[in-house]
Amino acid sequence: MWGTPLHEVVHAWDAWAMLPRRDFESIYDEIARRVWASGASGGMSTAELTVTRVPMTAGDHLDEKTVRVPVKVPADARGWIGELGTPPAHDVYYRLGHWIVQVRRGDFYAYVFGHDGGGSGETYHPPTGDSYGAMWAACEDKTPLLTDAAMELLTGGNVSFDSPHAARLLVAMLVSESIRNFRTWGANLMLLDLLKYGELSWQEVFGDPVEHKHPMARGGTWKNGGATGIDGGQSCGATRTMEVGIFHRWLQARLMPAMSLSMGAGSPHVTRLTPPRENPRIARQRLGSVLWQRFTSLGFSGKRS
Repeated sequence: MWGTPLHEVVHAWDAWAMLPRRDFESIYDEIARRVWASGASGGMSTAELTVTRVPMTAGDHLDEKTVRVPVKVPADARGWIGELGTPPAHDVYYRLGHWIVQVRRGDFYAYVFGHDGGGSGETYHPPTGDSYGAMWAACEDKTPLLTDAAMELLTGGNVSFDSPHAARLLVAMLVSESIRNFRTWGANLMLLDLLKYGELSWQEVFGDPVEHKHPMARGGTWKNGGATGIDGGQSCGATRTMEVGIFHRWLQARLMPAMSLSMGAGSPHVTRLTPPRENPRIARQRLGSVLWQRFTSLGFSGKRS
């Protein structure tokens, strides 16, 4: 695995290879629920910023040109887990580069709210729709920046970023969908790893209206007024299948190249091609530990050798 000692890679590979898909489903569900419960007391700080308003939707009338809003300031994964595990009782605001994005209470839609005075704020025009397809179409020219910008949003970095449509897309993906369905939090982090290291493209995630890879981007995955948190997104069975599919693909991308490299001549860490098979319970525990670490850690999950 990226950033993991080789002997642990061998054990994790064996654990991954021997388990049926239904075990992946139960492991993902168990870890997501444990992480969700662990973050109940988490939180974030806020910073009051002066924001220059922009129209959030076509025809939006602005009563005030400049307003003060409390923008969320992320600190660590626990803060995010606490933030996303409970639906907000009021509108909340996040910053990415020059742009402030509002997540609206109730339906959790994300809208570009304004900017900090820098960038191209005066030329912003709302997209023609709220779908991921509409947001994606508006920001396609910015896709090379999306992966690093996404992690900057989560870690609170001050990235130089001047794409309001991309800022909205990322807040919708990472914040709105994780509020609606907390299981998406872990799927998002694994997607970012796959994107960072070239195992997946943004075109695959959102660019295809039929075959996109994000679990919550399909119609019917969540309805306003529906369940949120750990049991959100239940209205579409495909959502759960896609979450587990991302977990499976993430493990495969991490473990297979490492195993291939480890079996080279002269490797001091590997004494046999096939490690001894573990008790299935121990194998599930190993994979659960790997998944827990991904759910509870920010930053990319190490670079492959």
